[in-house]
Amino acid sequence: MERDIRRIVSLWREMRRRFGAGGPYMFGEWSVPDAFYTPVATRFRHFQIDLAAYGDDDGLAAAYRDTLLAQPDFLEWSAEALR
Repeated sequence: MERDIRRIVSLWREMRRRFGAGGPYMFGEWSVPDAFYTPVATRFRHFQIDLAAYGDDDGLAAAYRDTLLAQPDFLEWSAEALR
């Protein structure tokens, strides 16, 4: 599991650095990869995974996680799911 988390953190950081200048999502604007990784972000939140402990030295992966969890469509869906 540790190796998997480190890989995701590394991928998120690299993609945000290389392609994320146009906005807060992986490739700037909201796209399919963001939808794909939103469930991963929810698991990181649920299990209280400290991404810094897995190589997120600058907080870029944690910021991306937080962005996914604050995405308006996700918030609407999660509010409906809790009803």
